[in-house]
Amino acid sequence: GTDAFELCPEFGLRPYIFYPTTAMCLSFFFQLPQLDSQVSCEFKELVEPVEVPGCVPVRGKDLLDPVQERKNDAYKWVLHHAKRYRLAEGILVNSFMELEKEAIEALQKPEPGKPPVYPVGPLVQTGLSKGVEG
Repeated sequence: GTDAFELCPEFGLRPYIFYPTTAMCLSFFFQLPQLDSQVSCEFKELVEPVEVPGCVPVRGKDLLDPVQERKNDAYKWVLHHAKRYRLAEGILVNSFMELEKEAIEALQKPEPGKPPVYPVGPLVQTGLSKGVEG
């Protein structure tokens, strides 16, 4: 996770993130720290949908489960890492332009302190490994 970024220079590594889910989810995570500071209630209680750059508005109650209860440890963990995404030198997201054009364009829009985002998908499992049942 992002907590290992501080160790990267010691090993001559550059801090990159591979984000295995959607560009829309990544766009939301970039926005989460700002939402956290602007919204005082639980997201599921919001009357108006949450505006996510490059995405359709999302009702608060439809956001990811870990962000539904802002006092729980899962939310604090997600917020901690979402704040640290900007420390990466780049982010590889498992998506492609034809699928999430608007979200990827929003993520690639230059913004001070935001790392470049590279769509590298779709990365999919094409078959089961030998000995693994599905």
